[in-house]
Amino acid sequence: MKLPRLQRQEEIRQWYKNRIKEADEKLQNSSIDVGCLDFRHLAERIMAAEGAMFTEGASFNLLRRLVDEPGVAAKIDCVVQAGTLDLAKNIFANQFNIALDRESAAYVLDSSHLFRNFVAVPTHTSQSISFSFDKLEENGFFSLARWILCFNLGEDPLKVAEGHVTLAGQYRGETIKLPDLAMILLTFDFEAYPRETSKVEVQVMQGESLLFVQSESGILAFLPKDGHIYKTVDLVALLTFVY
Repeated sequence: MKLPRLQRQEEIRQWYKNRIKEADEKLQNSSIDVGCLDFRHLAERIMAAEGAMFTEGASFNLLRRLVDEPGVAAKIDCVVQAGTLDLAKNIFANQFNIALDRESAAYVLDSSHLFRNFVAVPTHTSQSISFSFDKLEENGFFSLARWILCFNLGEDPLKVAEGHVTLAGQYRGETIKLPDLAMILLTFDFEAYPRETSKVEVQVMQGESLLFVQSESGILAFLPKDGHIYKTVDLVALLTFVY
């Protein structure tokens, strides 16, 4: 029987909290250096470098803090997966990275001119690439498989954890949209995944999404190449190649 929506949300939150707690406990006695994660250290390293590349698919809070550091944004080439030219094409009712922090998203986009380069990859662009994923489990990518099942496909985390629902069992042969990964492919492998460029402006923040409109000036945006048919990407093959 399906749980009520609010109860389901709470159980999902608790499941993630437990997984994070387990990971923290495992790392307590590790020798992993987290000094590079210190914000002041990060800002100083960017200023000392000739430049930095920042690909953004989560909360805009870190980017906002970098914008507020004098001179730091001017060293950064930034690509963000954000906004849409058609709200009807959003995968979810809201856009995850905007919903996390609407104020920071608006602030960063309004400050995009401060970056050395700034590009937005709208929702419909990142959805132009599909990924096959049903072989993740048999190739050892269990954590990613569970993430896709729970977050993207809305399966019950308990059933996933107990092995009652799997990609290979219930979703064999299907494909999925992974906007952040598509953004990376369009940015760094544009020969295989061609794109066009345009300029956009933020017209309005509607709910927890950003509506872009094409314009003569504004934020540079990647759009799908007109007439190009993007082949489905084998997620396992891609991850194995990168690894």
